[in-house]
Amino acid sequence: MKFISRLSVLTLSASILAVSCGDFVSNIQVKGSPTFYAPLGSTSLEISEYLSIADIREMMGADSPDAELQVYEYPFERALSADDPEDFELEQDNTMRFLVHYPLTSIDLDFGQYLADLNFEDSIAADMPEQSFTVPDITDPDPQTVDFNAQLLAVLNAIPAVPAIPVVLSAGTGELPVELTLPGFDTASFSAGEMVLDFSSAPSNLTLTSVTLQNGTTIKASGTGLPVALSGTTSVSIPLIGTTDLANEVRIVLGLNASAPTTGTLQFSLAFADSTRLDAATGVSLDPVSVEIPNVSIPAINDATFVQAVVGTGSIDLTIGPSSGTGVISGFTRELDLEIAQTGGLSTSLVNDTSANPSVPLAGEIINANSINLSGEITLSATNASFSGLGTTGLVFTVATDVAIDSFATVTLRPGAGFEFVTEVSQPISDDMKQWVSSVAFTEVGLDLTFTNGLPAGNNISLQIASNAFGINETNSIAPSNPPTGVEYSYTNGPYSFIPGNYEDIDFTFTVTPPGYVAATATDPATMTLANLTPGASFSFALDTAELVAEWTSIVIDPQEGFAGSYPEEGGEPLDMSSLTEYLGDGLGFVDIPMYFYLSGLNNLSGTALIASTYLDADGAPQTASHYNGTIEDVPPLAIAADADGLVTSVLPAPSASLTGFAGVLNASPSNLGFEYSIDVNSITLDKADLYEADGVTPKGATKLTADLVIVFPIAFEVASGGAELNIPGLNPEDGEPATDLFGREPSTDPEEDDINRALGNLESMVLSVAYNNRLGLNGTFLFTAPLADGSPFSKEITLDVGEGDYELTISRDDIQDIMDTVPFTPNFSITVNEDVALPRLAGLDATITVKVVTDINESFSLGGED
Repeated sequence: MKFISRLSVLTLSASILAVSCGDFVSNIQVKGSPTFYAPLGSTSLEISEYLSIADIREMMGADSPDAELQVYEYPFERALSADDPEDFELEQDNTMRFLVHYPLTSIDLDFGQYLADLNFEDSIAADMPEQSFTVPDITDPDPQTVDFNAQLLAVLNAIPAVPAIPVVLSAGTGELPVELTLPGFDTASFSAGEMVLDFSSAPSNLTLTSVTLQNGTTIKASGTGLPVALSGTTSVSIPLIGTTDLANEVRIVLGLNASAPTTGTLQFSLAFADSTRLDAATGVSLDPVSVEIPNVSIPAINDATFVQAVVGTGSIDLTIGPSSGTGVISGFTRELDLEIAQTGGLSTSLVNDTSANPSVPLAGEIINANSINLSGEITLSATNASFSGLGTTGLVFTVATDVAIDSFATVTLRPGAGFEFVTEVSQPISDDMKQWVSSVAFTEVGLDLTFTNGLPAGNNISLQIASNAFGINETNSIAPSNPPTGVEYSYTNGPYSFIPGNYEDIDFTFTVTPPGYVAATATDPATMTLANLTPGASFSFALDTAELVAEWTSIVIDPQEGFAGSYPEEGGEPLDMSSLTEYLGDGLGFVDIPMYFYLSGLNNLSGTALIASTYLDADGAPQTASHYNGTIEDVPPLAIAADADGLVTSVLPAPSASLTGFAGVLNASPSNLGFEYSIDVNSITLDKADLYEADGVTPKGATKLTADLVIVFPIAFEVASGGAELNIPGLNPEDGEPATDLFGREPSTDPEEDDINRALGNLESMVLSVAYNNRLGLNGTFLFTAPLADGSPFSKEITLDVGEGDYELTISRDDIQDIMDTVPFTPNFSITVNEDVALPRLAGLDATITVKVVTDINESFSLGGED
């Protein structure tokens, strides 16, 4: 309704300034006494811009989108009444009204559906996801090699020293045979290497022309790099590659050439080079020699769920044989010493093992996730042994390690992320349920579960379900199934009488106990130890479904010590009704404000209700106003039908109770306003059959017990005899606000020099003509008053009638002089209404204003403040 202040200022002050102070021109020069006519324009204001559904929602503290309270426009005078004839129809009228609907409570009388809406299944699934895991397999390490070539050559090179050989040669050539027995073998075939003859002394003038290695007269190999003079130290090599079946009784024949007759001694030694490899040999003799096996590391198990396992059947098997792959060795004695160690786990060994295929039994051994380290040595000895087919590799053995675990007796695992062995699922019981429902009778209540145990045989899982609210505490041992199949289990109680007021929550506690369960500690997570698992195999278990069973037969409605509450709820912001009450002046008050209470959902439900307002009055004193204290009966469910703009399209049904006295509360200009209610009804037992047809699914009618409070605010006022003042917020300065001259003049300015005063001084008179269409539904007087400098009052008024009309307001030369003499000129504006007011739905005001000014101008002046 602030359109009134805007209109007033427009018609009185803006018109003078617009015409006389230069809104249309900045300089003016006029002589004589001309008359000016100027149209000041038109305005059209709608009350809906200042009072709307959104304003009422904000006023009621429900401007958030999810607020339960709803506000509508209501075009009917009242709700229907039980006294109205059956065919009575209430016509719409044109008064602006707002309907405020506050649902006090809504309780689903189908307790089974109430439980289903709590959605336990999703909560359980989130805390107990399927557990699936694969038993880890242990990876075999790469093969390692053990090289005995150096040890064999050490035996072959134990050749007795060759004695000094006498040499007697005339000038020319000759041969010198040397007979030797080579140790370590009877016959040998070579795949690589050479025999080296180192000559340490020889007669002068002697040249070595040839060297042959012979068995008897059979040449087996010949030297290279000849001839060579035998002066000083000289070495000669005899390549052995391809030399086969060399007997140990050998003859070395030296071809010599003397440049002159020569006598003396020849001294040399011989040995097999380090590169020498034997492909085959017989009659091999070898004292025990040992060679370390390069350290072997079996990789750690990279599986976050694996803790440790006890081996059921299994071993670490070693295969030791010639590295050539095709070699044959016989007559050797091979001993294996082996240490197997794992940090915090496996620890075992072999000592002096001479078996062809060494094996370390693992049954009963504990293996954890750390790497497994193998270390040791092979000791080799021989008497009259033989080998063949060793190729260029020679006497080298390959050690292959095979971790052969067929089964684990037990495996200790950690559960997957997010899995809880003990899961508590609860949903609070609503206060409304605890207050209204004294008991619910069930033939059966609880949970039906489907659980899949996909573990190997012997791994039963214990599943315990407990519910304090429903008196359930039951445990089942769930045996594995192969193939994994979900098995149904029922955890229910019945018949059972549930009393909502005895419990804070509807609760279920799920305890899943796998075999060997160890609870988590402050430092270690929970573990489970399963039996009879095979490496590399996958297993799982899961709680598949959890379905609530709620076979109820009857429900007893009996409010516990009455049903009480408040709006706003305790601790909430109180209602701020100032958007309405700030318009009230002396002798003006709101007309009757209907309030209705609806109790719906049951037949034959009756009781009493007490509904009151609490507030602070204008003096800050606490007050309580009773709006109803009497009997109530249930009525059909409240349904409010409205169009897209929030306009209710059908009249409210007859309520359980009609409330009175709220207009008096608003007329007291309350603060900290709120509602309190207390409802007490008779006890009634409702059978499920009362709500549903024989199929148990189709509702017979309402299945909810609801309580609603409805307030209808008509924007209408009662006016006392003799009229009343209607306050317009913003129309006048607030208390303590500095007074401002209506024309913007400063008190310090010399009146003779002030451009506005000079402009006003040239006015003889002014007449405002207002052509209006008053759609506000009120007849009243607009009063314009101001204190003048001489202490007398300045006063002008405009009378507005409902509908179309014309009005003229004359301001004389004396009035203008009074305004010029009073700085600041600070008028107050007020509206006086003489009869009751009811604003129509489309309330508004249209006005066209024209000004007639008579001047006495005989000078030029600037309206901008300069001459």
